[in-house]
Amino acid sequence: MKEYEIVYHIADICADNNGWKKEINVVKVNNREPVYEIRTWNQDHTQMGDGVTLTPNEMRLLKKICETMDFRSIDGSVYKE
Repeated sequence: MKEYEIVYHIADICADNNGWKKEINVVKVNNREPVYEIRTWNQDHTQMGDGVTLTPNEMRLLKKICETMDFRSIDGSVYKE
């Protein structure tokens, strides 16, 4: 079983009606170097859902990619928040 520690919380992305939140955190898993994670968590962080793990270099690259993207919805219309 993996042991994890949320080193620090960066942001909540969204929340479901069931109380689970999609979050960006810096996490240490099995005493390895901290990584960025985007994943869902229950309210007390005792259960986690599927997510993606990114090294610091991968997170920098993702940031660069996002800065250059023209965000559009799935159907191609301009994305509006």
